[in-house]
Amino acid sequence: MKKIVILAFIPFLFACDSRKTNYDYEKSKIQHYFAMDDIKQADSLLSELFKEAYESDFDFFYYYALTSIHLGNYQRADSILEVWDEKSGEDYRIDYSYAYYYSEKGNYEKALYSINKSLALKSFDHSSMNLKGSILSNFEKDDSVFKEAKNSFERAYILFPMPLYKFNLSQLYSNYEIYDSSISILTNLIANDKENYEFYISRGASYYYKNKFKLAELDFIQADSINPISPSSKYHLGLIQLKNEDFENGCINILKCDSLGGHKDHMILLKQCKEYGWYD
Repeated sequence: MKKIVILAFIPFLFACDSRKTNYDYEKSKIQHYFAMDDIKQADSLLSELFKEAYESDFDFFYYYALTSIHLGNYQRADSILEVWDEKSGEDYRIDYSYAYYYSEKGNYEKALYSINKSLALKSFDHSSMNLKGSILSNFEKDDSVFKEAKNSFERAYILFPMPLYKFNLSQLYSNYEIYDSSISILTNLIANDKENYEFYISRGASYYYKNKFKLAELDFIQADSINPISPSSKYHLGLIQLKNEDFENGCINILKCDSLGGHKDHMILLKQCKEYGWYD
């Protein structure tokens, strides 16, 4: 932690304000933004609220730490977490936030240590179980790691049956090349939510790695029809089209992927398209 940053942050954090604020109402607005995945709006409101003095409600520290990490503002996250830790003492959410922080920065050993601390304080927190599974998914492949990550996702889902937890489990299976299990989970998720394009992309990827290219193509087409401005949709549709030697449509979609911000490995396909002579 950088002390100079924290010292500069504290006067701003607890600057007094004469306004009367209904913090419960503001908190409900923040929770709504989180539920709508509008992190920037939540962060903007939190930035305003942190100009006021509310030293007793640590929910705001938690939300502000999460938005800071999510938006990649790690310097601000450092400041919030250290001040929060000094003021509140033992709180499983602090360790959860540190786990999220280290995970986003790619330090998975520290992330695992922090999430285990969080779970030691609150063993039945579904968000912590899910985060632990996600952290373990980044470790080198190992049977014991796989088993622990799988157990974490399954426990999270039992505690709170959120589709995201099942989706994360499907990704774990895919990472370990257990594609049939991944496909089975994703098929069930699609049956309950036919408008989630990411489900189709993930199932299509599992079909692709099983060499079931027609089924993969159908899923990628469906994903693109649901969200035609997703670089991931364009990338995967272009990928399967190039695989099927439909170079014109494939290269058009890879070019669209590039214009939408790109996707992992899309530059490799762009280079291939140039070699094919489909664009200069």
